[in-house]
Amino acid sequence: MAIDLPGLRPAVLPEAEVAALDEYLRFRHLFRNAYGFELDWTRIRPLLQRLGPLHAAVTTALQRFCDALETLGG
Repeated sequence: MAIDLPGLRPAVLPEAEVAALDEYLRFRHLFRNAYGFELDWTRIRPLLQRLGPLHAAVTTALQRFCDALETLGG
């Protein structure tokens, strides 16, 4: 999703957002696979604090991607 394919499509998301989303994927994997796992709020709090700004950044990136596709499609 972070790779620009010249002549086909731009990157869907900038590398920074892909890297940030990867943190949430790692957390999800740990949470789903660690049975009897007690959540560590010192690790979760930073994820929660960054969630709002990350959501806004991803929403903006997706809108730019859709705009670029409309431009490519003529």
